Amino acid sequence: CAAGFTVWMYGKITTNESPTTISRDSLIGMEGQVKIRVDATTISGKVLIASTEWSARSTGSEIPPGKKVKVIDSQGVHIVVEEVK
Repeated sequence: CAAGFTVWMYGKITTNESPTTISRDSLIGMEGQVKIRVDATTISGKVLIASTEWSARSTGSEIPPGKKVKVIDSQGVHIVVEEVK
């Protein structure tokens, strides 16, 4: 009885919208802003794209926070970005 009530209640409080999912591959070509320094040697850099923070590395040079970047690739658990000039 409790399980049935829980399922019914969950159905009432959730929306009918499908959840939004974003894959790294769908980010290619999108632009965002560096939140934590990005460089080519580590994936500790963070980039904000479409209100989601992603681990990132650059194509070569270091990119400081606040700079605008473009996603050019996704590799494993991170994205690869280059600075927009």
